[in-house]
Amino acid sequence: MKTGAFWVLAVAVFLGAQALGAAEPASPSDCVMQFFEASKNGDTARMKQLMTGSFYQQRKVLLEENTTYPDFLRKHYDGAHLQITNMREEPQGWVAEVRIKFPDATVDSNKWLVQKDASGTWKIIQDIHP
Repeated sequence: MKTGAFWVLAVAVFLGAQALGAAEPASPSDCVMQFFEASKNGDTARMKQLMTGSFYQQRKVLLEENTTYPDFLRKHYDGAHLQITNMREEPQGWVAEVRIKFPDATVDSNKWLVQKDASGTWKIIQDIHP
């Protein structure tokens, strides 16, 4: 009985540590990578944790009201790969230049502003348009 309780506790601690690690991106680039992985997995709850500001507002209806959005994301990003082509610090935060390469050879390029929120968590806060 003690062995069974030990394993249950060990698994609970491991899963708790995994969830905590996922909740706190270690850097701006980690935030971007976690956001991409959440998008690929259709994990809209995780996506919402990694964004704020106008970046979130532009996607709010899709994330909160469109029940088919997770399936769309999984299909859309299936086989896609993220490349962070540049990460630089600017006065307003970190600018992440990203390229998403799709299996059909198309490429989507974006620039996102990443900042720490009031609690110190890295979040994507806005799209940067030239």
